[in-house]
Amino acid sequence: MSVRNCLLIVASSIAIASCAGQNSNTTSTETCATVGLDSMRIHDAARVAIGTPQVFTQALAVYRYTVTPGMRVTATLDVPADKDYQMAFFDTTGTRLSCSDNAGIGVDESMQVDVGNRTEILVKVWTAASPSASSFSLLVTAALPTAFTEMEANNTPAAAQVVDGSFTRITGAVDSVASDADDYFAYSVAAGDIVTVQANLTSVPDLLVYAALRDAAGNALAVNGQDLSFSYDSNATMASFTYTVPAGMDTILVWMSGIPGAASYEITTTIY
Repeated sequence: MSVRNCLLIVASSIAIASCAGQNSNTTSTETCATVGLDSMRIHDAARVAIGTPQVFTQALAVYRYTVTPGMRVTATLDVPADKDYQMAFFDTTGTRLSCSDNAGIGVDESMQVDVGNRTEILVKVWTAASPSASSFSLLVTAALPTAFTEMEANNTPAAAQVVDGSFTRITGAVDSVASDADDYFAYSVAAGDIVTVQANLTSVPDLLVYAALRDAAGNALAVNGQDLSFSYDSNATMASFTYTVPAGMDTILVWMSGIPGAASYEITTTIY
């Protein structure tokens, strides 16, 4: 066989592998608990733009999106009447970030994820049903958090600054020397909401600085008997809390405190 023919065969094999990694009629019985994304499909994923609908009739598709750190990304999947598609978000290492596998033929799917510091994210769509002429339509959108600045006086639960929105970011500071030892922020919630709070310092803490989640009266919230609070120091300036809202609760407070202490902070809150 000539060198030219060998090269043509190799080139053809690469092209076939690329197509297989991007979009395929390969069915899958994976669930959100078992779904994965291998390195070939990550490498060969179709690069598409946020906000651009993707329409496809086959059983498996993988798309790669460029994102801005700090974004919340939402995927919605219109499922055809004769299919039961599932979908999942992955990062570029193949780690699953979020998943949606609503059971039932023709049942639509949706999911969200906060990208953190990532600059790329992937979506895998799959089904166990054989390909047909019907198509799914995938739309991935993204948004940055609504920005707020801390407003005094918000130093008691009753005077908490109201923060409207399901995806927000607050910048502020506490300083006990300047008579600003406490900052409270109030968020409207409903039973079943999942509240995620990232309360990170943007300066090295001077003495003692704390963050915590409280109810509307200022009482400590806990998960499995563990208070949702954090004490910062120069080596630990990032705090994260997740809380599922119980029945009867309509307000949750984020409390930043310097007792005595001082620091600047940034609070990013998501409510699903």
